[in-house]
Amino acid sequence: MKALKLNLVNAFKLSVLHPDTFEVPSFEEITSLQVDDFVKVCLEEEDTNGERFWCQVKKIDPANRLIQAEVNNNLVF
Repeated sequence: MKALKLNLVNAFKLSVLHPDTFEVPSFEEITSLQVDDFVKVCLEEEDTNGERFWCQVKKIDPANRLIQAEVNNNLVF
């Protein structure tokens, strides 16, 4: 079995490259996230188109700028 090498997609970078088609939340929206909110995550893997999916926020650690979330839908990969 081949190990997956997944990387988080930099949404801010994509929004600069594709401003008309790829929107990202504002800084204010991100900093106002709360437990049980939903966020969309984008992962990419070599030789694939990647995958976008929803996650439910479970824990927020503002001091370390971390958000812990749980995948909330079925994944293709």
